[in-house]
Amino acid sequence: MKFSIIIPFYNKYKLVNDRLMELNRILPHRPSKYEVMVVNDGSNNIESSSAKHNRDFWRSFVTPFKLRYGRIKENQGFGFAMNKGAENSTGDILVFLSNDVEVNVDFTAEIEALLEQDKNLLIGAQVLYHDTGWNTINGIIIPYVNGWFVSCHRDAWKRLKGFDWLTYGIADYEDIDLSLTALSRGMKLKQLTCSNNHGLRHIGAQTIPYSPKREAHTKENQKKFIAKWESRIEEISEQIRNSS
Repeated sequence: MKFSIIIPFYNKYKLVNDRLMELNRILPHRPSKYEVMVVNDGSNNIESSSAKHNRDFWRSFVTPFKLRYGRIKENQGFGFAMNKGAENSTGDILVFLSNDVEVNVDFTAEIEALLEQDKNLLIGAQVLYHDTGWNTINGIIIPYVNGWFVSCHRDAWKRLKGFDWLTYGIADYEDIDLSLTALSRGMKLKQLTCSNNHGLRHIGAQTIPYSPKREAHTKENQKKFIAKWESRIEEISEQIRNSS
């Protein structure tokens, strides 16, 4: 199966270049098997110029992956950029990699082995089963794949219909929403063992720093999330219990 690794960025292109350097180091040399789809989510002209120059630099090298590049004219946010990357990529297995995640291990072998056994999985570097302060509706805790590293088979992605960027906007809550959508459709969440011991390490808040403004946006998205799912949460929770 072929991999598409999707990395969006909004300014701060250096983070993407760091990820490309790590992928160049850790992936087996099979450019027909791996493609990296870099998505410029409406970055400014200086950052966009740097990205194009760097794209040409990487394409001049012999790398274990094929590098692709796309640009969105105006910044639309994490979910939209990831969806566009998936839409314009060609792999059977999709990996949604935030640009602020240090990659110190080849994660592809474990993902491929899992999906060969069961394509009905939503895979993450971190799956959270406890109350994080954001993932509880009416006392029911919703397990979720943390959005900084998400993977699934393309067939599953089509059933999920991508991240719900229309509801949540620029960022926050699209990962909890995607996980609950997956669970509601009979999929299972799976955490990678290779992500342990900083195999995949999330730096965090590099594009949108933590701030009172971001917290207010997250709380607003929490209200939207509850409004979207509250009427179905008991039914879905019962469905999850019966399938486990």
